[in-house]
Amino acid sequence: MGLDFNSIKLLIWSTTAGIEISKCAMLGRLSFMGVTDADVAGLLAKAGYTTLREPDITPTGYVEPLLRHLGAQLVESFDASSYENATHLWDMNTPVSSEFHDRYSLVLDGGTLEHVFNFPNAISSAMRMVRKDGHLIVCVPADGMFGHGFYQFSAELLYSLFSPSNGYNVAKMFIFQDYARAPIYEVISPAALQQRNKLCSNMPALLYAICKRIGDVPDKLEVMQSDYVNAWKADGTNKGQSLRIPFNTVYKRRYIKSLATAILNFPFWAKRSFVRWNP
Repeated sequence: MGLDFNSIKLLIWSTTAGIEISKCAMLGRLSFMGVTDADVAGLLAKAGYTTLREPDITPTGYVEPLLRHLGAQLVESFDASSYENATHLWDMNTPVSSEFHDRYSLVLDGGTLEHVFNFPNAISSAMRMVRKDGHLIVCVPADGMFGHGFYQFSAELLYSLFSPSNGYNVAKMFIFQDYARAPIYEVISPAALQQRNKLCSNMPALLYAICKRIGDVPDKLEVMQSDYVNAWKADGTNKGQSLRIPFNTVYKRRYIKSLATAILNFPFWAKRSFVRWNP
């Protein structure tokens, strides 16, 4: 569990964009992963942090000093085991204690949720831990990480999960391949595209979602795949018919193009779904 170059870059950008992190909770005690002192110093300098207030920021340790440097006054961590000296012990397969509800301005997951069998319970609890107008940031495997944990995640799941009916919206969602300084792409929601947002990466890829709490989290989360919801809402013509995703001429062209771009090391199948991000 930890933050790599791109997730650190996006976390720093998030704070400069106005996300408030004064009271921060980590799912798992997060460490730095695969970065050097120069990497972290360079990212901070590029974001305008000219003076280091936390001299103990070191890529060989945990990320609390970085979070404090970015403005956190309280940093706590949750884990099922005490082996990394987490602040609080919590088996995320079970509901989090209500004393932690509405407590944090930021809850940060940097590689824990995919290791929790009861993901619906873990994410529901994490959503409740964020206070109104606070944020939940999740960085999870999207593709090419078979065997890393229990799960890999789609943009469809995260967009459908972090919806107004569940007390949230997605402020930004990004995807990047799992190596330092990889290009970062903003992910367009399947509902906005009105088609499935598919991914076939030639390397392991991660989703990074910045989600804002805007209301109450219901006892039962409402999560449905957007294209089915649209089909069910259609009047008359589609009722009683199965949902079909035709392999028409447009899809054929995209499929052929995807093969060519994969050879050229372009990571994603559909450019329309992923927009190159430049902060």
